[in-house]
Amino acid sequence: MRLCFALLLLFCFGTLVCASVGLTSMELPQGIRIRLESFGGKGDNHTDNTLAFTRAIDAIQVAGGGVLSLGPGTFVSFPFNLTSHMVLDLAANTTIIARVCAHEIAVNSTCSGWPQLPPLANYGLDHDIGAATRYQSFVHAEDFVNISILGQGDTSVIDGGGAVWWAAHLEHRLRVGRPHLVEVLRGRDFWIERCVLKDSPFWTLHPVAVSGVTVHNMRITSPLVGAPNTDGVDPDACQDVLISDSVIHTNDDCIAIKAGLDCFGQVYGASERITIHNVSCVNAIVIGSEMSGGVRQVTVTNSTGRVYVKTGEKRGGFITDIALDSVIVPSNRVFGLPASKFAVRITTSYGNKPSRCAQWNPAPTTVDQLHFTHFRGDADLTLQNWTIDVDAMHANITGLHFSNIQLPRAQSGEGFVCQTAAQTTIQGDARSVFPHPCSDLLPAQSTFDQTGEENV
Repeated sequence: MRLCFALLLLFCFGTLVCASVGLTSMELPQGIRIRLESFGGKGDNHTDNTLAFTRAIDAIQVAGGGVLSLGPGTFVSFPFNLTSHMVLDLAANTTIIARVCAHEIAVNSTCSGWPQLPPLANYGLDHDIGAATRYQSFVHAEDFVNISILGQGDTSVIDGGGAVWWAAHLEHRLRVGRPHLVEVLRGRDFWIERCVLKDSPFWTLHPVAVSGVTVHNMRITSPLVGAPNTDGVDPDACQDVLISDSVIHTNDDCIAIKAGLDCFGQVYGASERITIHNVSCVNAIVIGSEMSGGVRQVTVTNSTGRVYVKTGEKRGGFITDIALDSVIVPSNRVFGLPASKFAVRITTSYGNKPSRCAQWNPAPTTVDQLHFTHFRGDADLTLQNWTIDVDAMHANITGLHFSNIQLPRAQSGEGFVCQTAAQTTIQGDARSVFPHPCSDLLPAQSTFDQTGEENV
């Protein structure tokens, strides 16, 4: 089946008029349509709506599915859990905002109103501070089928109230790992559209071991300074993912495709068949570094952002069949930030810390078939360290292809840099690339002029 932008018409009127837009469909919920206000919910920016959410979602679960609508208004709540076959429907001018235990965190660095969970199975320990427990995400789901979160655009907001958490983290006061804003675990068919996700305490949207993820027409934001580790969208051991037509301006990675860490990454396996289209990023589109279960079949088109592919000496796994086409590297000056370190970086030397796994000694990561085509920079783009850096110090990088690349040389004077060790190699080719590629990638019998045009 295919999904169309007229899906709301189906919810409201039972009529579906589809265009071919290539999104993976979700089964539509059968059951009740209810309002949070009918269960005691109040959008007065004061009332605690946690119990109202719990009762309304329990009613949907008993009915076998349904739609929970709310707003307009500002609805305050502690974390709540979604259930299978449900739609969370935010009206225009509606905000769901997290209660954040500001006084309690300031006094004793805990938040008793937030449930605690064990670490994710594919990480072994909390991945924020390495704790034995972590706080539940604000909007949460586990072992589910068919969940949707729908809004009406920039005035439909889920707000994580992250400032309190960021301050406590930067001061090293937390003893439990920070929560995500939205996390969905072990499920099938998750769809989020036309909402704003803002100010997450930690990674913003984190689907884990989910098959069929659609993130469409979203705005995901956090302050670009002082909001540590607030990644935008981090698909983790997920399959069949589409992230499209969205703006992601966050302090850390824009999109980070993950697949678990070290031996724990084998629990849920690979992230694969991931498409990113027409996404505007301030920061990088990333693969890794937590990718021990493997990442393959990733396509990025018509997007802005730097690109960072990262693995480490003891990560294992694979990164294969990655294609990026028509990417603009944005200038940080537009956002009042210092120059970025690089435009494109591929490294096998990231995060070489002691493993949490006993007797973990994997083969080097397989890095193969990475294609970069039609890259250019904003007119005032400046870079600090390198333009393109390819580091194969701990694993071979093969099937590496660059074509039609026009980027400025870094302020350091470094352009296209390649690094290998005695036992590793870089294999591939580069055509019409500036700065001039390293000799590992030069086509036979070719030279480059000052614009990067190839002369054969």
